[in-house]
Amino acid sequence: MFNPKRWRLFTRYVSYTETLPHILKQYSAISFHLQQVKTCLENKEHSEKKKNFKGIMTYTILGSFPPIKIKVPPSEFYSPLQPESKAQIIKGLSKVKTEMELTLPKLETEKQGKTNHPGFSYLNGNEWYRLIEMHFRHHLRQKARIDKYLKEVK
Repeated sequence: MFNPKRWRLFTRYVSYTETLPHILKQYSAISFHLQQVKTCLENKEHSEKKKNFKGIMTYTILGSFPPIKIKVPPSEFYSPLQPESKAQIIKGLSKVKTEMELTLPKLETEKQGKTNHPGFSYLNGNEWYRLIEMHFRHHLRQKARIDKYLKEVK
């Protein structure tokens, strides 16, 4: 039976089916984060620019996204279409892993510019690379919240 109270509570959480597509969507790890790494490695533009307060807190003090819910405006950019299959998710994870392994040795260069992050201001290639893992970890915490909620409402 439909329970409006349970539904309102549930809609506060991003569903499992949105979490993996979001972090695997081409914008997230490969076309966005790793593209920023590549841009930083190709030139020294903006190398003098700094992270803002949120960026300093995230990278220097917390070492991760803060343990809060981060709201972004609904859009295709942040909320991708559902995956066609489990195989598609596995293939996406494998592609991200491969691209990260290929990129890692390139980060040892001295020549690193910075690009602007919408929340943290200017990040260099190493920081963008590290952001991929932080982003995954953020969504693992989100998954744990969903798991806990689902156990409580049974």
